[in-house]
Amino acid sequence: MYLYKHPKEIKDNKLMAGKLIHEWSRPIFSLSANYKSLSKDEREQRDYEQLPKRRRLSSDGGKTPGRDIEKALEDQKAKDGLKPGDPGFIMRARVPRPSTKDYVVRPESKVDESDMPRRSSKKGVSRYEKHVRSFQEQKKQKKTQRAVGISIEGRKMGM
Repeated sequence: MYLYKHPKEIKDNKLMAGKLIHEWSRPIFSLSANYKSLSKDEREQRDYEQLPKRRRLSSDGGKTPGRDIEKALEDQKAKDGLKPGDPGFIMRARVPRPSTKDYVVRPESKVDESDMPRRSSKKGVSRYEKHVRSFQEQKKQKKTQRAVGISIEGRKMGM
């Protein structure tokens, strides 16, 4: 754990230490490393548990937590109307803030999966692969076609 957290340790050692920690700590805490085995409900429950408490309480059925969208638009319009000299006007460019939204509430799918055709596991040859093959064949033909066979020892030379 010391190497994993040390600020001057090289990246390769940190990665190796992190892998070892995760491999050894998962059985101790009885956690599964196989996320494919989780069902959809279990994944949603896990995402919900990882939300911060304030977000968990404020998110009700997928609605936007905190302020209403219309209220935010009105506030934006009020700020746009400010001119130099007005109170609240800032004479500098502002850096946009990163979004603090956690997109955990997944909308239900409206697509009927039974109507969709299944993809075959065998893919056809792409256009690129066809061109690569034809180029290689042309290259082979150029190598084998010679007007006269070349001999290093001097055989078949007309003297």
